[in-house]
Amino acid sequence: MASQAQTEVLILTPDLEPALYDQAGVLEALRALALDQVARRPVRVLLEDAAAPVKRGHRLIELARRLHSAIELRCPPEELIGSEAPCLIVDARGFGRRRTSAREDLTLDFHDAAEARRLRRRFESIWDQSSPHAELRRLHL
Repeated sequence: MASQAQTEVLILTPDLEPALYDQAGVLEALRALALDQVARRPVRVLLEDAAAPVKRGHRLIELARRLHSAIELRCPPEELIGSEAPCLIVDARGFGRRRTSAREDLTLDFHDAAEARRLRRRFESIWDQSSPHAELRRLHL
């Protein structure tokens, strides 16, 4: 789904789920979109727990550090953590969503603009209340 994105990819995830977002194909799709749409911040990620993926050396964090003008990672405030199911929203017309932590509980729809827009509005609401996390920034010494 990320490889079909033309304007934006929004991700809401508990811990950057490595089985989904630390895969070469996904990372390449996000990199290509970020380079193509650099003026718009086309890739935004809401990450509930930054410590685990930073410790693991998640490649999406490294990509965001290199392409910081196009890929932004934020953490929602404590009171909003867990309030929404993990999801991926592509171009406000397609989405992937899990209602539980089970990998089998994945719904994908490439052409449900109404639901994608609803998810995007909720994502934007949380995004507006979120902030960058110190562990996601590169420390230059």
